Amino acid sequence: MKSFKKCKYGMFIHHILREAHYADGSKVQTIDEMADAFDTEGFADSLSRMGVEYIIYTAWHFAVQPLFPSKVSEKWRPGNCPQRDLLGDIIDCVNKRGIHVILYTHPRDGHDFSEDDKEITGWGRDNNSEPNSDTFDYKKWNAYMGELYSELAERYADRITGYYTDGSGPKDPQGFFHPNLDHQVVDYVNIQNIMKSANPALVSFQNYYDDVYTQEYGNTETYGEYLRTVLGNKNSEKWQCTKKTSTTIMPFCGWLCSDTRTGESVQSMALEDMIRYTMFNGSCCDCGNVAFASGTFAEGNLWSIGVEETLSQLKNELSRFEESFMDAIPSRCYPTMPGSNLEDNNYRFWMTDTDHKYEYLHCFEMPKDGVITWDLAENGVKMICPEVISGEMSIESFECSENGYRLTLTGTPDRVDTVIRFRCEGEAKPLGYEWINCSDKRMAYFGTWRCNSDLVYDPITAIGCYEREAFCATGKDSSLYLCYEGRILELYCVIEKDYGSADVYIDGVFRCTIDQNSDIRQAHVLCYRTEDLFPCQHVLQLYTKNDKMFTVDAVKVIH
Repeated sequence: MKSFKKCKYGMFIHHILREAHYADGSKVQTIDEMADAFDTEGFADSLSRMGVEYIIYTAWHFAVQPLFPSKVSEKWRPGNCPQRDLLGDIIDCVNKRGIHVILYTHPRDGHDFSEDDKEITGWGRDNNSEPNSDTFDYKKWNAYMGELYSELAERYADRITGYYTDGSGPKDPQGFFHPNLDHQVVDYVNIQNIMKSANPALVSFQNYYDDVYTQEYGNTETYGEYLRTVLGNKNSEKWQCTKKTSTTIMPFCGWLCSDTRTGESVQSMALEDMIRYTMFNGSCCDCGNVAFASGTFAEGNLWSIGVEETLSQLKNELSRFEESFMDAIPSRCYPTMPGSNLEDNNYRFWMTDTDHKYEYLHCFEMPKDGVITWDLAENGVKMICPEVISGEMSIESFECSENGYRLTLTGTPDRVDTVIRFRCEGEAKPLGYEWINCSDKRMAYFGTWRCNSDLVYDPITAIGCYEREAFCATGKDSSLYLCYEGRILELYCVIEKDYGSADVYIDGVFRCTIDQNSDIRQAHVLCYRTEDLFPCQHVLQLYTKNDKMFTVDAVKVIH
């Protein structure tokens, strides 16, 4: 089984009683029927045919119904788990195929309970998706969750790669998420302690809405419809990459399977776009990369039409790039900027081998004249001995000067991705700068700020931003505070028509007023740069001047 840090492609699979049905459309009636009907060997075989390297699979979700014979569930809420250890059977079968398993869990799903179960578990009667503080019993709810996670860890922690906690709340009356308040519902620290104590090597995930609580990695839930409609482009050239560990996109019918296994394919993205985005995002993300979401029918070995067929083709295409992509990691010489897209990068990106002996230049589109130019690597490593390893092209000339590199190729490009391998010469030096994203915990916000990682809140603002995120204020005297260490600070923002302004202070001294009003929308715009200061600790403060929208994208600190 390859290291999870190298995994480029997985699946996110929900299997819950409420939605479970057979391929002919008939509904599953009980949780025991759902567990007994599932063909775990056939399920694992289909994953192998699709070339899946890992799965994120439901341990429990809707109404907290664990897919194993849970003594804890029977103690608190009898009748909500099967007699068969479906989860254990799945883990064993999938692991035998060399596929990692990450168990999805939902620690705040009491709103799906019966009224009696809400009272028994501490969720409180008559509460909806967000607990009512007047009736919610934090201690009792987290005692229930703690016992359930302890049981999960005892049964499976030494047989899985990681675990996943779902959480994206609570919300205010306007429907905006406030992830930092979610600890008022769930004791995430206790969950982490339970799981990590059972197996310190477990990786931990959180679906990402501006926080990962105590988990290590964020999972950006990127919907296929969002990619097509919000970004206004059906093709992958505009889809932004992210460092967030696993970008879940849905090119099929969503988290679950379709109604029946009849009719047309449920595929809604072109295979070429799936290939391009998977590979491009892999040049930015180094843990999990892309997980395509789809569920199986109750039989377990059947998917909606188009799922296995399309992902098998994806596997075949990706397997052609074993050395330069599947076994490679994001480049240290030419890192891909989080939040950028293929168009920004001229349809090119870089990867490196794990020993840092080779750099791989990936070209989805070749210039008509065959000439590619690029800058010297900022870390001081030199590119030498170029060799085309995919595509029917030959190297006509290769030049290096103080201004950068010039490579001329002739012949026929690869139908998907022309890859040129370079040998690396010289030791890599530390980069002289650091990016601080707007959602970094070092950025302290006060006032009306909200993060656009919440898809409910104006996601268009974040298009083109670093890590696909922007913090936005809509009230006067909202403020930002950042303590940093370096010589120069650059502040990047979004400018747009009717946007507002803010005063900038460095070390308590007023420096300038930023005005973000612009006739043309632009993201990741350098709006302020300090002079060259003494390389020590400094403080950035920012205060909005009116009630118009004001945005912060990211900060670049130059040492």
